Amino acid sequence: MIKKIILENTGPIELLNYKFSQFNGENKPLILVGENGSGKSIALSFIVNSLISAKQNIFDDTEVEKGKVYKLRSPGYIKNDQHFYYSKIEFSNDIHCVEIQLDMTKKEYEEFFKHTPNHKEWSSMKNFDFSLFSVNYNSDTNKLRDFFNQNSLLYFPPNRFEEPAWLNIYNLNHTAKFADEPKFYNLSNRQIIRNTTLSKTKNWLLDVLFDRMVFERQSFSPEELNQQKPNSAKQVKILQHLIGGGIFEGRNSKIIQIINDFLKVLFQDNSNYRIGIGHKNDRKISIIKNEKKFIQDLFYLSTGEALIFSMFCSILRDYDKTGMPIDNISDIKGIVIIDEIDLHLHTKLQYNLLPKFVKQFPNIQFIITTHSPLFLLGLKKEYTEEGFDIINLPSGKIISTEYFSEFESTYNILRESEKYAKEISIAISNSKKPIVFVEGDYDIKYLQKAAEFLDKKELLDSIELKDSVGYGNIDKVWKHFDSKLSEITPQKIILLYDCDTNKNNTNKGNIYKQLIPTNEVNPIKTGIENLFSKDTIKKAIDCKSEFIDETPSYDKTIRGEIVNIKEKWEVNKDEKKNLCDWICENCSKNEFRGFEQVFTMLNEVLKK
Repeated sequence: MIKKIILENTGPIELLNYKFSQFNGENKPLILVGENGSGKSIALSFIVNSLISAKQNIFDDTEVEKGKVYKLRSPGYIKNDQHFYYSKIEFSNDIHCVEIQLDMTKKEYEEFFKHTPNHKEWSSMKNFDFSLFSVNYNSDTNKLRDFFNQNSLLYFPPNRFEEPAWLNIYNLNHTAKFADEPKFYNLSNRQIIRNTTLSKTKNWLLDVLFDRMVFERQSFSPEELNQQKPNSAKQVKILQHLIGGGIFEGRNSKIIQIINDFLKVLFQDNSNYRIGIGHKNDRKISIIKNEKKFIQDLFYLSTGEALIFSMFCSILRDYDKTGMPIDNISDIKGIVIIDEIDLHLHTKLQYNLLPKFVKQFPNIQFIITTHSPLFLLGLKKEYTEEGFDIINLPSGKIISTEYFSEFESTYNILRESEKYAKEISIAISNSKKPIVFVEGDYDIKYLQKAAEFLDKKELLDSIELKDSVGYGNIDKVWKHFDSKLSEITPQKIILLYDCDTNKNNTNKGNIYKQLIPTNEVNPIKTGIENLFSKDTIKKAIDCKSEFIDETPSYDKTIRGEIVNIKEKWEVNKDEKKNLCDWICENCSKNEFRGFEQVFTMLNEVLKK
């Protein structure tokens, strides 16, 4: 298994340093999230490259010819404003793969920057080298061969696809065929990179069904039945054979049982599912439900169902080809990398089915990229929050499902709909009080605490605070009220913007835009936290340094002139709630004095 991933200055990623772990005895899936261009696919390329280059040392039938690499090294993949990238993939069997790429020679780098990166492999480079590709695969080839022969190692790229059922099947060969794959010592007969898989899955299923029928059928005679003790296990077994058409025991029977069990997961009900097979002139693989034909041909599955079924069987098929024992699905071990797992899938499948698919393989190490908040919510339901890790790129930090940035963008898109306009209208019609929209629920909590300290509860009780879920949505409220609508709105509506939004105080009838004044001497320049002094923020940092991200002052050359960039303090976006809770619980009346100007502003608008 992979033990550790280190990526430094790779594409947009400044630093990713992740150590794999388990939870309740199962491998924790690693989920990489982030917007397009955040480095998810780049991160996977380093992992896949390490697997393929390791395979080249053992087998001849690799996806890339020996001596070549799957992923090109290029200065173009160095992070902007940096001059080298470094990657290291460490495996639990003491093998590793290291890459270093510079945009100048090693000698030029050391002479210009007067230092060397803190990586021991740096010394292996020669002075005029631009790059390094260092592996220790040859240290123990038997251990490496066992790693490949005893594990399923697969990568599903984002361009995987399946042929839809409406294709011209008379000109496409979808009939299952028996496989003919001779096994040689230097050939693996297995591919790490998997694209279209359903056709190969059908042929493999045919082999499994054939071997099961020919080699694993248990034979009993009626005479044997009379020789058994009444109700003994052997007698029951013989009765099942004679009445039910046969008993099958062996490796292939167990594989078929695993697939039949997964069909209940795939179709999300507990009916009696099993794989069926057509007659000799029409070898279609079908799906039987409660002993009636349910899916005539696997190619008639929906695109999403076919994709998930193919991935499931591909993992099972690949592990079957290792020859390792398979008694149940927990025996299957390996590394499975899936880029954009939610591709082509309806939201219901993302939430309900994908997490269950991953959960089927407790001893597979999954590394997955996704844009789907629903998939993460489904994982949380299946695993609990501790059962998997989410890394947000390009920051490289572990986050929780709630802090996945796609949640906010998805919710904002939904809020643009007509439903959001109706929500505004309902809120206004149901309220007799003036309404104050703020950018977030933490703003409300700060204002309520400040009102408690500063004797402004009467003022706050006279208005209704509304969380607009972000600066962009306050703008939508403003746009919602044209001039005529603003004139007939019965009560005042105040849109309270944070100090960093560059808005001007203005109004349309009873609709007011108001900007919280900026306190220039305070260290945090964005958000409502600007109202707190440096002493208050330092007090919070002393309690928990993770609250604030600090960028020290530095000199920057701009158009030939040296300009000093002042130090910058920002609330860590994953700590906003925690900082708000801490300040409200631990700070005094005096530390909330900055909010006086907010209450003064609100009072002035309400008196107009």
